[in-house]
Formats: sequence, C-alpha cells, structure tokens
Amino acid sequence: EGYEDAAAIGPGLLETRWGRDLPVTLPETEGLYAFVRAKPGDDSAPAVVHLVDWRQGPLPFTLRLRPEAFFGDRTPGLVLHTPTPYAAARHQAAEEAAQQRRRAAGAEAPFTPEHAAAYAELSRAQVLRPKSDGAHTEVQIPALTPWGILVISRP
Repeated sequence: EGYEDAAAIGPGLLETRWGRDLPVTLPETEGLYAFVRAKPGDDSAPAVVHLVDWRQGPLPFTLRLRPEAFFGDRTPGLVLHTPTPYAAARHQAAEEAAQQRRRAAGAEAPFTPEHAAAYAELSRAQVLRPKSDGAHTEVQIPALTPWGILVISRP
C-alpha cells in the first residue's frame, strides 16, 4: 500500500531519475535486475528491492546500496524474502486460508496485508549482514531461483 517505483536497474533498462548515482548497483551481468520501490514522503517506511535473476545458472552476487538513497550513514536492516519450493498442497491451503479470511471480512472485501499473512509459509526470510566501505553498503545475495525481495529498513 502506497509504494511507488523508485528505480529500475539492469541490462536494457534506462534509469535516468538518479543520474550516475543509482540507489543500488548490480554486477553488469545479462539477466540480473533490481526494481526499487519506496513510499514517497515516508522516510520511516522500509524500501523494497525486487531482485530477479533470469540467468541460466543463477549464482550468488553482490548488491551495492548507496546509503544516502536509503537511511543515510547508518547500516540498515536487510531481510531477503525468497519463495519456498513449490508444493501444490501448501499453495492450495494458503489460497483457501486467504479466501476464508476475506470472506470473514465480507463478500466484497478487498485483500489486505492481513490476508497476505495466509501466504507467509510460501516464502522464507533471511537476515543479511551488510558490509560498509563508507561510500557504499554491500550485501551478498544468495543465488535466486528466480526472484527475491530485499526489505531495507531503518536501523
């Protein structure tokens, strides 16, 4: 709710809003992309980076964050959310739980973050430990198959 596009980075994408000072940088590799989203005007809300790896053989990589684009010179909290392996029964159970919560709120009720909680077991969260060199914060991203969502929160 309220998040908007803040940057699109990867091969074939022309990101002009940041000049040469992109909020995140990736290795220059075909098939590796980052899409940054944030809540305009809400400096306390976490930023979110959607990461996609379309390479034939995904490998771990280093993501560099420009601190002043996020929370200044303080080391942010970083949590990577990735999907669990597909299991039809688990996915069906999550869908049924979400629909049950929605029906309890009223037949025409929109999906809300509360409903999204029904899908929580379909992903795993991993706390990542960043390293800072002063100008950038680096974080090692494990191999993605094919996506992950990095949540960057205020320290």
